[in-house]
Amino acid sequence: MNTTAIAIASTPHVGTLSRGTATQCEAGTACFHCGLPVTTGDSYRIRFDGKMQALCCVGCEAVAQTILDAGLAAYYRERTAVPQTSPAAPRTNVDALFYLNAIQAQYVKAQGTDTQSVDLYIDGITCSACVWLAESALAKTPGVTQASVNQVTHRATVAWRVGESSLREVLNTLTRVGLAGQPSVTANDFAARRKARRHALIELGVALLSMMQVMMFTLPLYFSAADDVSEEARLLMGWAALVLTLPAILYSARTFFSGAWRDLRNRRVSMDLPVALAITATFGASCIALFQGTGVMYFDSISMFIFLLLAARYLESWARESSLTLIERLTNAAPAAAFLLPTYPQGRDGNAVAVAALKAGQVIRIATGEMVAADGVIVEGTSDFDESLLSGESHPLSRGVSDRLMGGSLNLGGPVFMRVTRTGDKSAAAMLRALTEQALASRPRLSALSDRVARWIAPVTLGLSVIAALGWLAINPAMSFPVAVAVLAVTCPCALALAVPAAQALATTRLAREGLLIVRADTLEKIARATDIVFDKTGTITTGHIAIEAIDLLGSLDRAQVLAAATALEAGSLHPIARALQRATQAHVAGGTVTRPIASTLKCVAGAGVEGDIDFTTWRLGHQLFVQQIVGHAAPAMDASTGSLFLGRHGEWLAAFSLSDPLKADACDTIAALRQHGLTVHLLSGDRHDFVAQVAVALDIETANVMARQTPQQKLDYANSLKQHRAQLIAVGDGVNDAPLLGGADVSIAIGSGADLTRLTADAVLLSPNLAPLLTAQMVARKMVRIIHQNFYWAIAYNVIAIPLAVMGKISPAEAAIGMALSSLAVVANSLRLMRRDGPTARTH
Repeated sequence: MNTTAIAIASTPHVGTLSRGTATQCEAGTACFHCGLPVTTGDSYRIRFDGKMQALCCVGCEAVAQTILDAGLAAYYRERTAVPQTSPAAPRTNVDALFYLNAIQAQYVKAQGTDTQSVDLYIDGITCSACVWLAESALAKTPGVTQASVNQVTHRATVAWRVGESSLREVLNTLTRVGLAGQPSVTANDFAARRKARRHALIELGVALLSMMQVMMFTLPLYFSAADDVSEEARLLMGWAALVLTLPAILYSARTFFSGAWRDLRNRRVSMDLPVALAITATFGASCIALFQGTGVMYFDSISMFIFLLLAARYLESWARESSLTLIERLTNAAPAAAFLLPTYPQGRDGNAVAVAALKAGQVIRIATGEMVAADGVIVEGTSDFDESLLSGESHPLSRGVSDRLMGGSLNLGGPVFMRVTRTGDKSAAAMLRALTEQALASRPRLSALSDRVARWIAPVTLGLSVIAALGWLAINPAMSFPVAVAVLAVTCPCALALAVPAAQALATTRLAREGLLIVRADTLEKIARATDIVFDKTGTITTGHIAIEAIDLLGSLDRAQVLAAATALEAGSLHPIARALQRATQAHVAGGTVTRPIASTLKCVAGAGVEGDIDFTTWRLGHQLFVQQIVGHAAPAMDASTGSLFLGRHGEWLAAFSLSDPLKADACDTIAALRQHGLTVHLLSGDRHDFVAQVAVALDIETANVMARQTPQQKLDYANSLKQHRAQLIAVGDGVNDAPLLGGADVSIAIGSGADLTRLTADAVLLSPNLAPLLTAQMVARKMVRIIHQNFYWAIAYNVIAIPLAVMGKISPAEAAIGMALSSLAVVANSLRLMRRDGPTARTH
């Protein structure tokens, strides 16, 4: 799906979006796209043929801009009438426009030869019951093969068989069940969500003002004797309370009534129905008491009930949507344009081009203060970059020639020149955005349990209310109505429904800000149960900034020729050793006359090295035994401290490279802290025993838990042996060599700078250059599980205690309403503790 088309207009006079600066639409203006009235205050506009045209909603804005960007402006010029729209659901009904091939291409994606899919944004999702309704309705649509809805992002993925369904039918299905769906365009998703938040805040403010004013009139009645207030004054205060309660009921509580009506139309029950019934019944009883001049009035309780429920829902929505902040920032990470140098290195002249037009291999200039437009490798210059958006690292990082840059980084120093390697959906920012959305869309085991429990509480509540009313009707008719209302109000499915999603979303957000991106929903639960953690060495425990310390020449080639050949064998590799060889070669032969050879038939042997043909001869670069197989005899004797990487060709040893790779700055402290928190630490590496032993001693890792010269299969075997002893294993690695290990662990964590294969198969991605987020993850995961259990225990205990008291008439409707709202607030407030930094990790960033 092309999301950039919505943000950047193709021509200024055909169709350009305009927001904020335009004057508000007058009531009665017809929508340029669908013809419906435009509500006063709506700011959706588009420039068409030089004139500003009003639109009624974000959906019409997205479709209209897509039509214009697709070159179909003639549709608006030549149409003879505005499409007919159903008045029952004016903003979500879909006309034949979505059958246009150009529109389908913008939104619908092919999955094989006979299946299509689309991503939708669904407005009206308020709870897990809404998710169930949407998924159930879509699953029953003829031809639909998949329907999954994310409660946090309000996004749905729907797939169908070609010829049996369509985008139009999918959207109309949502319309029929009372939900508003539109093709998902990331920029418009955020705009719609911000508009919904503003509307929710206004509803909350109106409810607060109503509650405060009603309480001002009713409080004197609570604190005065019966004879202190005359009947006239009591009646006047009652009418004032009625009038002041109406805004809360007619405006703020609309969301409960609309949800309840949707439930009734679809013959199901969610938490909105008991709430709406409680508000209606209590308000009706209060009005009757006021009109008859006798009985109890609950106007203050109604306004307080509405306010507290909306406050809990708003706080819960804020907690869930805080996890979307990272997605929005990643979406907006890349600038709109970049300075392209088409003749580099011969020339330095260039021109600004759209980032969407960049291609791999092109060279761009990144000036001081500019955002990096795409992923790439620096070919000239040195500067400091702020990568906090992508890695969570708050300190600037120095980057030079051959170092990689990620799109979205900010250049804080001098200008640099970068060769583009990945753009668009293949960039690091796009991949991270996709992984974040994947994490938020998945549902952990505990979440499914809470959804099932919460789904049954609402109908049980209605049944108990009816039974209690009938029972008290026989015992004491005067108590029948108050008890029925109290049962409706006191039962709190909200707390159970929020017990898991709020805590999970906040924990995921907290770790993303620290530099650890959780990809799968059950990862945190598994981290909390972990007993052992296995580390790779190079690029994981160490910085991965390998340097060539020394070169021992063993054959007929000189230093420059050896470096050039080794670099040719590592061409195209992203391994830290490849980058070290590239830097050493550039520093040694720059400006020289050495011809850089071209290696063909390259073959990477995991855990051993690389093989290739140069000048019709087979060469190898890697471990000593790997190279010895092609040379045919043992290497010459040398100092034990040298020779961690060897180069040879058929019949001849050529060179031994001594490499250095310092430990990460916080490696010692983090490893020690992990041990203090009960994890057994293991170190596996493919390097020589003496080099691995030095690292193990520095980190104080037990010798029995350190293994050197490990092939990928041996690493996997080691992990399996630990799991046979009932160990819950976390594996942390960087590079293709670690893919089997990561796949065999209970939890796999890939280093963000590592190979794409590990990143795509891992349960989490460590974006930070430090190891401290691993400790944070272990602490946050355990805290999250504790909080989820606390939320469950609280919600269950509250309902077990409150419902019997309400049935026995021990709780008034006012007390029941306050108790229900406070129960939801307690769950969200308890979950918010996950965002608080405490302990040793508070000082790591």
